Amino acid sequence: MKDRQQPKLSPNDPYALKLRAMAIGLDRFSTFQKKLTLLQACGEDAEIQLLIEEELVGAERDAHANPDPFRATSPVDPCFAGELFLGYTTPYRVPYFMPASQLQSFALIIGGTGGGKSTLLSLMLIQLLVLESLFVHLFDRKYEYSFLTTFQNFSYLLKNDFQGNLLATPPGVDFTLSTAKKAEIISDYLDILVPGRGLLSTVSQSLFNEYVEGTRPFPTPVDVRKSLLNMKIPLLSHHARHRETLISRLDALILYLPESLCSRRKVDWHHFINGNWGINLSGIPTDFQSLFIAVIISDIITYLTSANQRRNGLKHLFVLDEASPLFRRSQDFTNRTPVLIEHVQTGREFGCGFIFASQSIANLSESIVANTATKFLIGRIGSGKDCDVFGSAVGLTRDQKEHLKRILRPGIACVKDPRYPSPFLLEVPNCLS
Repeated sequence: MKDRQQPKLSPNDPYALKLRAMAIGLDRFSTFQKKLTLLQACGEDAEIQLLIEEELVGAERDAHANPDPFRATSPVDPCFAGELFLGYTTPYRVPYFMPASQLQSFALIIGGTGGGKSTLLSLMLIQLLVLESLFVHLFDRKYEYSFLTTFQNFSYLLKNDFQGNLLATPPGVDFTLSTAKKAEIISDYLDILVPGRGLLSTVSQSLFNEYVEGTRPFPTPVDVRKSLLNMKIPLLSHHARHRETLISRLDALILYLPESLCSRRKVDWHHFINGNWGINLSGIPTDFQSLFIAVIISDIITYLTSANQRRNGLKHLFVLDEASPLFRRSQDFTNRTPVLIEHVQTGREFGCGFIFASQSIANLSESIVANTATKFLIGRIGSGKDCDVFGSAVGLTRDQKEHLKRILRPGIACVKDPRYPSPFLLEVPNCLS
């Protein structure tokens, strides 16, 4: 029996015309849809057919002259609502708005030096600080966001303006639990092995017990260092090596963050948490910047957790530029979940949102990439690998990945928004010029 052949469609058949339109995304325009509907209703109307053919030929010519694998799925009608205006989609210039509440599901911004990452982040911050419904907490590694001091409701602190104690606990938080978490954080960012971590916890707990008995002030890292120096340990033992490593790390901590994490001052956590602020960490080695950021986030989320301050809406937004040193991809291959990633996962139910920004996605923990609902790849990218990793994370086709490698330039972004089914391109205005 011969295979039954499908009847050939007439070039002017509405279905054939729709197939041509779908190939270039023209079918999604309401004006074109009305013409097709009218053609179906009127039959073979030569005038309507001519109008449709002219529109199709023009669109096909544009698509051939400017190949764009995003064109067929890019937004064509206003479909985004929210408080934050972040630019216009291309090629159809649809205004792109995002609600601040969407940041409770986290956002990721990837972009190389000079590509527009800081510009996009600044555009977000300028609009977020106008809102009264949430508090912005910014960690500025490179002294890029001091211009935000123009907002009266924003405090920009130098590192020594924040005076705290690494060992101090927020109200209602158990000292033993807190110290164990801090020891893990120090282990994650200052390369201390498990025995050294245990030694830090043990000595800190011993000093705290003396404080409870009233025989000494509340301990600081300086006190822990002194106690370690006075410990009698055989010089050639493993304990001695771990002690020396721990002392050297505490020496560096006291050198780089003498007031921020080693003072006897107490932080007013309620006042500190319920405010907009940025902390300038420039001039400090990257590992100690990361340690400081991790400790502060840990204390804030532990405080919210202990006070059982669960909420549905976004209240505390943490902005983490240069996030890769905090969430390294190498952490994905350890046998435990890093403390900071645990806090990020927990924070969402306590009204915490995060914006993670990084120059490269290839070095960023897969846990962070997978758990960000809104993703941006903007401007210059460090390598083709970044484009491939981003493309795989947001579902780009092979043609779309290759297109991005050719056309991305400062101020042009690829966006995946959970409210829209397909990734699209975006022109981001320069709010800093």
